[in-house]
Amino acid sequence: DSLRLLPALQDANFSFNMFQSLDLNRLCVTQVKKANFSHNQILNLVPCIAEHRSLQELNLSHNRIKSIDGVDSFTQLRTLLVDHNTLSSHTELAPLSDLAQLRVLQVAANPLSQKRGYRIAAFSMLPSCLKMVALDGSSVTPAEQARLDKLSQ
Repeated sequence: DSLRLLPALQDANFSFNMFQSLDLNRLCVTQVKKANFSHNQILNLVPCIAEHRSLQELNLSHNRIKSIDGVDSFTQLRTLLVDHNTLSSHTELAPLSDLAQLRVLQVAANPLSQKRGYRIAAFSMLPSCLKMVALDGSSVTPAEQARLDKLSQ
């Protein structure tokens, strides 16, 4: 892997290429803090074998991703952009439940974001950091919090 030759790389921009698959293990061997894979043709992610503690921001927007399995390997992830993909069910967000550092999540313009109750379903997948996450640009509202409280009883 050529990324191994760049051990001090902090910000990697691979946007506007024609990648169809993304092997997250390639990022796991680096100290990259920001990785941009937006505007590709990515269909699937190959999960990391081991936990990765450096990556803080991952941009996967404007691809054709159906599942984000594997992003939970990035335990320090603060920002995840997966808007404009093909995520169809809120259950696809389950891998995010262990990302305690997550603060920004963009999921808009996916089939799941067009479904009724999408925000409640999405927030329910994020119990560990619920009140701090900005989902598609806005935090949980008092009305959403009340609905989430009812669901958790």
